[in-house]
Amino acid sequence: MGAVSAVVVAAAVVAALQLWPANEPSARETAETYFAAWEAGDVDGMCVLLTAAQRDDMVRCAKGPDDEWVDNVKRLRHTIHDVEEDGDAATIHYDQVDSNPRYPVALNSTGTLHLVKVDGAWRIDDNELVADNSGA
Repeated sequence: MGAVSAVVVAAAVVAALQLWPANEPSARETAETYFAAWEAGDVDGMCVLLTAAQRDDMVRCAKGPDDEWVDNVKRLRHTIHDVEEDGDAATIHYDQVDSNPRYPVALNSTGTLHLVKVDGAWRIDDNELVADNSGA
């Protein structure tokens, strides 16, 4: 009986592990990692978090960084406000501030990231960014 019980327990553990979600980062954690890579000028770190379609659309993923681009993105700061998850889709609202010293005031923008799960991991499928400097 002991061997049969061990086999039943092992089968139950395997079944539970297949149903248990992988220890993948949450949608918020994925966005935080994406923004950290963005602010560091880490193109590879950004592109790995995009869906294949977004990588194809993002010229920088194919082209790679150049010094001017890295200098520009290192001035950006992002603040996540709302995270809405609905099954395999998520929407993240954020603010972006560009503190380019050539501008008389910081440029403020609001953005929305759209994420989807790809093979169980959150990936960024779209990024909408709208400048909001009505008071500048």
